[in-house]
Amino acid sequence: MIETAQIISVAAVLASFLVGYKYGNRLSNNNAGKSSSSRESSDQPSSNEEEENVFSDGGHGDCKMILVVRNDLKMGKGKIAAQCGHAAVGAVENARKNPNLLRKWRNSGQAKIAVKVESEEKMME
Repeated sequence: MIETAQIISVAAVLASFLVGYKYGNRLSNNNAGKSSSSRESSDQPSSNEEEENVFSDGGHGDCKMILVVRNDLKMGKGKIAAQCGHAAVGAVENARKNPNLLRKWRNSGQAKIAVKVESEEKMME
């Protein structure tokens, strides 16, 4: 049977990736707008190339793992710490699928930031 802790761990990992992905897209969109304002439609890279470009440059910005803790789950401090640890390990295991991302994160000091959000609805905004 699936335990509540496992469900919370999976939710935390997914939330971390979602927040990190949105943050990364926002940064890459800001930097792309500064570097060149127009591109030929035939020069558009595929989604895989875009993903590689976001994480392969390594020259600007740090790569951080963001752990989102939902306050509505009413966990104690120790439980939050344990779940963040599980989520971080799971996130690194999933990041192995993207070696450029993992390398950039490791070269940036393996930063992990925990933030709190009041509810799942607020997290998805």
